Amino acid sequence: MSVFITIHKDFKYGVSIQPVFNVTQHKNGLDILNSFKEIFVEGSIVQKSESPDIFVYTLKGYRK
Repeated sequence: MSVFITIHKDFKYGVSIQPVFNVTQHKNGLDILNSFKEIFVEGSIVQKSESPDIFVYTLKGYRK
């Protein structure tokens, strides 16, 4: 879990704080990443550019 911070004058308080949830797996664990996507319905799975055998599921933000 991490936090993505964006600073911009148009934001209400000048800053936006967004939680980010990541899970990293070897390509053999793509089933695990797909299960996260099924559970949360949102998010994305991408291949790490520097590691072709590694994939990352990322879910950004939150819903009320």
